[in-house]
Amino acid sequence: MKTIFKSIFISITITVVIFSCSSEKKSDFQKIELLYRLFEKNTAEYTLKLSSFFFLTPYSVGVISGTDIAVNVPSGTTVTALVASFAHNGTSLTVNGVEQTSGTTANDFTNPVTYSLTGSDGSVKNYTVTVTIGQ
Repeated sequence: MKTIFKSIFISITITVVIFSCSSEKKSDFQKIELLYRLFEKNTAEYTLKLSSFFFLTPYSVGVISGTDIAVNVPSGTTVTALVASFAHNGTSLTVNGVEQTSGTTANDFTNPVTYSLTGSDGSVKNYTVTVTIGQ
């Protein structure tokens, strides 16, 4: 919530600076449209986030770097039906269109798996999870 207010404050500040420094006249509608675009861009950027990702069995924590998640599992782990636990602030998280439930839904991690996080505004952010089996 703090981040959204920060985004709104930044958007309003940028808008004030743009309009006060601009030499061309803009209609009220153009000003409102620009403000809306700045707000939409900032809130979308801060809203969608997959903040944690791990497996309980075997216990392995994912390292999130941008939209890439790397998880190392112990040698001998069967990766064809791993159940991930995760936290996010989107409205839904899917893999190939299948809704994911933290701690419940199993996926085959033989190859990288793409998780699609959807925001309340319909925007989507994809995360790629790569599981590496230890030696």
